[in-house]
Amino acid sequence: MTVNEVFSEDNSVTPGFKDRVKQIAADIGSNETDLVKVMYAESRLKSDEKNGIGCVGLIQFCPDEKGLTYKTIKGKRYYLNEIRGMDPLKQLDVVEKFYKALGFNRNKKVDIYDLYGAAFLPIMVGKQDPNWVARSKKLSPQTITKQNPGIAKFSKRPDGLIDKAAFIRYVNYVNSML
Repeated sequence: MTVNEVFSEDNSVTPGFKDRVKQIAADIGSNETDLVKVMYAESRLKSDEKNGIGCVGLIQFCPDEKGLTYKTIKGKRYYLNEIRGMDPLKQLDVVEKFYKALGFNRNKKVDIYDLYGAAFLPIMVGKQDPNWVARSKKLSPQTITKQNPGIAKFSKRPDGLIDKAAFIRYVNYVNSML
């Protein structure tokens, strides 16, 4: 599916939105196709989308930790209900800040695995070992796997945990569907 096909599926996507996506993609070292694929897979380009564990928006911003209602980006708290209520163009500004806070920039090209990995679990960015198991300071591998059954089904590990290889298989699947 091309970017234009994705955009044409949803007539609420404005030309300004399309232009802003293209600009952000260039500014974070990506291309608009990959950025649209991440947003489409996560939210179907719906800025008010909310998933079952409370993540919201175009790239499914998650709270900093369980029980909190905000995501911190470069020291600024963004309350999830505010993100969810943002105009899509304004939310794209937060998407850009999120990626730039992780070091994404126009001088370093990024592939779809790190682009999507940042949205899924920022600590995953740059991990090359296919056996690296998804975890963070605040989330165990078991919790991450339980919260992400769509990715977990691509695991080939005996314990079923999400590792980098499973995530790559998942992204390849998403890529093939869009």
